[in-house]
Amino acid sequence: MNSEQRVHQTQQTRVGRSQVSLWRRLDWVWLTLAGGSLLTAWLGEHPSPAGLGRMVVVAVLMLSAVKGLLIALSYMELRHAPPLWRRLVVGWLVLVLSAIAVISLWP
Repeated sequence: MNSEQRVHQTQQTRVGRSQVSLWRRLDWVWLTLAGGSLLTAWLGEHPSPAGLGRMVVVAVLMLSAVKGLLIALSYMELRHAPPLWRRLVVGWLVLVLSAIAVISLWP
């Protein structure tokens, strides 16, 4: 095997490993999103004890924030995007969830 073949084989190995680790990470992200969706649905369907309604709203909004960040950073690949794009998307998420929190929790 000459040096060009070794370099090509090494590059293929690196690409193969990075693709496997990417798919493994995306699998974990997907499982986390599915679990968060199930938990959110369960919280929405089961009545909370008296006085805990606001805590349930906060818990659902926090789960929504985590899920939104996972989607933006992993599936939209903003993890590798320029900082401006990450700030815009995360800022939009914070703005929308803050507006929902104010509307939901306003007395």
